[in-house]
Amino acid sequence: MNEPAIKIEGLRFSYGRNEVLRGVDLVVPVRSIFGFLGPNGSGKTTTIKVLLGLLKPGAGVCKVGGLDSQRDVMAVRRHVGYMAEDQQMFGWMRVEQIVGWVGSFYPGWDEKFVQELLNLLELPRESKVKSLSKGQNSRLALLLALGHRQTCFQR
Repeated sequence: MNEPAIKIEGLRFSYGRNEVLRGVDLVVPVRSIFGFLGPNGSGKTTTIKVLLGLLKPGAGVCKVGGLDSQRDVMAVRRHVGYMAEDQQMFGWMRVEQIVGWVGSFYPGWDEKFVQELLNLLELPRESKVKSLSKGQNSRLALLLALGHRQTCFQR
């Protein structure tokens, strides 16, 4: 099987009467680096949310590694790391607590890699998330998106 990492065909999505995605087609090959760029309001975040099964499209098909993003929602999420620009986290948790909690959701969580990232990103393990600077918060969100280090799409 030689499925692309991402395949979108005829994707349509509306917020009420406001159609924001009109027949989007996209193929991202496995083992490629891909940038999803565009002006504000062009549908980038909406497309990603459909790919993660967070929104239901009006039409079209979205696949991640051959998995249908609507039928195989949990399988897709086990293989994809996502970092939102306005990532909200539990401020009352300490960094090490939120890392352990998020890791418990992923069978492929790579604890050794996560510890390396904690050091590399200079994140204070004992600090409460709410006390982190904006930059530290972004680094923590990145760590949480990368910690499960899946290799399912590297064929």
